Amino acid sequence: MASVTFTETERRYLVAHPLGRLASIGPDGAPHNHPVALWLDTGTDTIEIGGPDLAASQKFRNVRADPRISLVVDDQARPEESVARGARPGGGWRCAGTSRSWSLRSR
Repeated sequence: MASVTFTETERRYLVAHPLGRLASIGPDGAPHNHPVALWLDTGTDTIEIGGPDLAASQKFRNVRADPRISLVVDDQARPEESVARGARPGGGWRCAGTSRSWSLRSR
């Protein structure tokens, strides 16, 4: 199982930016993009995603059926401060959780 460890700079960024967009694959194979709340569990370097009635949501069903996802963290910086940022961790991700929240963990 590959392990993802965030740098201290990445941890600060994730803690400061609690909103994102989760793209998943719908039952018909089409992409499905969802706004999500997220937070970093700094003890495990795990990105946690949650929301109201998560187990009943299409995004939850999509990720359970096909764990291939893309997560973009919203950057609320002022336009003059913004720079393009992104990361694509190697390995894979798996979802684990409950009906109220789930975790993205490296495989």
